[in-house]
Amino acid sequence: MFRLTFFILANVLLLAWLVNPAPAADSATTESRFPLEWYGDGGDLFIGEAKRAERAIEEVDKAIIDHRHLLAAGLLEARMYESSKAKGDRPRAIKLLERAREGTPNSSVALVQLAELYLQSSPSEATTLLDRAEKADPDYYRTYLVRAFLLHRDGSKKEECLAALGRCLELKSTLSQARQLRVKLVDKNSPDSLRLTIEDYQRLEQALPQQRANWEFHIGWCYYYLKDYPKALKYLEPLIGTMWREQAAYYIGRCKQAQGDYKEALDILSLLPRPQAKLEAVKNALILADSSQGEERGRYLDRALEELNSLLAAAGYRDRTDLMLKAGKIALERNRLSEAIKHLISYTTKMPNDIEAKDFLLQAYFLQGSQGDAEEAEKLFQAVAAIHPATETVTLRLNYLNYLIGLEDWEKVDREVAALRDLSVDSPQFALIRARIAFGKQDYSAAISAASSVVDLLPEKRDAIYLLMGRAYLGSGSKQLAENCFQHSIASVTDSHVGLLCYEIGELYSQHGMSDEQVRYWQKALEIHPGQHHRLRYEIGRAYLFSGSHELAVPIFETIANSTGERDLRSQTQTLLGYISLIKGATREAEEHYKAAIEIWPLNNLPFQLLGQFLSSIEDFEGARENFERAVALEPGDATTLIQLGIACDKLDDVTGAEKAAHLAMKVNKNYAEAYNFLGYLYAERGIKLDAAVELIGTAMKIEPNNPNITDSLGWAYFQKGEYEKAIEQLEKAVGLITGGFEFGSSVIFEHLGDAYQKAGQSEKAREMWKNSLEGDPKSETAQAKITALDSPPADVEQEQGAAAPK
Repeated sequence: MFRLTFFILANVLLLAWLVNPAPAADSATTESRFPLEWYGDGGDLFIGEAKRAERAIEEVDKAIIDHRHLLAAGLLEARMYESSKAKGDRPRAIKLLERAREGTPNSSVALVQLAELYLQSSPSEATTLLDRAEKADPDYYRTYLVRAFLLHRDGSKKEECLAALGRCLELKSTLSQARQLRVKLVDKNSPDSLRLTIEDYQRLEQALPQQRANWEFHIGWCYYYLKDYPKALKYLEPLIGTMWREQAAYYIGRCKQAQGDYKEALDILSLLPRPQAKLEAVKNALILADSSQGEERGRYLDRALEELNSLLAAAGYRDRTDLMLKAGKIALERNRLSEAIKHLISYTTKMPNDIEAKDFLLQAYFLQGSQGDAEEAEKLFQAVAAIHPATETVTLRLNYLNYLIGLEDWEKVDREVAALRDLSVDSPQFALIRARIAFGKQDYSAAISAASSVVDLLPEKRDAIYLLMGRAYLGSGSKQLAENCFQHSIASVTDSHVGLLCYEIGELYSQHGMSDEQVRYWQKALEIHPGQHHRLRYEIGRAYLFSGSHELAVPIFETIANSTGERDLRSQTQTLLGYISLIKGATREAEEHYKAAIEIWPLNNLPFQLLGQFLSSIEDFEGARENFERAVALEPGDATTLIQLGIACDKLDDVTGAEKAAHLAMKVNKNYAEAYNFLGYLYAERGIKLDAAVELIGTAMKIEPNNPNITDSLGWAYFQKGEYEKAIEQLEKAVGLITGGFEFGSSVIFEHLGDAYQKAGQSEKAREMWKNSLEGDPKSETAQAKITALDSPPADVEQEQGAAAPK
């Protein structure tokens, strides 16, 4: 007891000295911090204990200082390693922290920091360290934060991760790092999770106000999924002017959609580039279309189709068959037949067993009535007809017969008529088809007789029957009877279709050169739909344009451009205004119209083509290539545009680009002679791959054997190979083919033949061809120099003559 009392006293005195150390004694008389006289009698008995206590405390002090030094150095190195702004040494950080742990094995700070360094390289080691840290100090908040990071990396332990973050925030509620991780784990299907996340974002907004827009966007996002749309809009709408505008606009549109404001939702979502926004825009447009009628329904369907076209051009959506089918059906309903065919072909290629889709595709082929689709249409018709018994395909066969009549393929028409007779088809529809056949074969009396016999039997088609009769009377020269039939036809249609019918009748008069009647009906069409039926205006403007009446087309197009809200129609109108400006010679004005067309509706490939052609004409080939590339991206199946792209690449010495464009054109249209000719002539002009040039141009000649430009290309390829006799043979043939519409470019052919004659030693013939080249279309700029050189004696001859002359 006596010894223990003195030991306690010694510790108390030692602590007092550490706080307020005594003045230093003379080193010659003092051996310790504990002078003997402090203790009085018996002090010599305690001095040994005091010295041992002093040494122990000094060792503890040193150990603590060393631990803290190593820990601080390790933490600094680790922080530098983790920071993106500084370079740290991870192995050195681990070494320092391990040394710190050697002196203090249960240092929770060292254990947790080591675990953080092992998160990626050794998750099992990190887990062991965290378990030890938790046992050493269960209230150290960072243990749970690092454990949450570890569990979050695992990805499959969300609940455990949330529990760790909850414990961390329980110990230190101001730790923003934990809240930022927890908001990443929000379950948008759980109201409780969303509410907790809102609370986290609100705390983050207080802690990190510089990121207020970020936190408020996510608060609005949470309220959207809580279906509290007014609160969501309260947070999202102020963000339109910030860097979060696009994300905020998307959820604003979704809020409007959820509240039933489909028009505003469509207007917002259609402006956003993200595919998900476009999908929602399609939904809104179709909802609005289903609740509308007439022109308004058409406008919403056009907007839906516009968004679908944009989606199907985007990566990740090109193979979406559901979108292809939807786009095809809408395009078919809107009579945008080329688009319908393109989308439905894409769909049926991937879904060959969908008979209904094939029916839609056939319907599009029949309505389009294009000779270019005849082969594919017949294959598809035969395939679909073969699936069902013949008696079940009567309607299909009647439609196909109408299609063939439109193509005026009378041999196939007669074959189909015989097939229908074999099926005992004798109906008013068949009688109407006979009337159309008679009209197509210009047997107008038979056409009128057959049509008039069914006019009362098919009341739903009375307008079409009277229109056919009117056309037949016009063909036979009975203008007044035709006018009577047209008036009956107009009286048979609904008010919403009168304008379109007047336009069609005006078009019929135009075909017969009756311009007064044409204008009268078109003006009537515009009077019926003043300022509203812009598509009708557009068609009338196009008719004026292509009939040469540019002055009548311009005001109509300008009215559309300034009035319609349909982006595709405004873009198309600006494109035609650009075309008219170019015809008038106002090239810069044309360029502005083309650029406006692109800005209004970037999915319109025609202004890209026309702008590319204009830029080529002013030798801005870089700009031309860029526009042709964008046109090809929108319409990859357009072989003509591909070759225009190839020409621009050639002008820029981009042979690889030109080759790629040409091969794509060949793939798109294997019978497109210009593609083979372009690439072959490119090789010939550059004197490269001449064997390939001969082969390519030979393929082009098989497709168009009477084209002098292609024949010239083959002759020039032989010329470049040094085979001058073969070159002359082909070039003479090319000259003989310069007739009809092939005068343009004749100067090149004449000059090439002159060059070949010269190489063959036929100077006079060369001179004759070069002279022809000077008069060709366009006139050669190089032939005169060749004639001059031919007429000038060689330099060595001149020197000899000079030497022989008398002085």
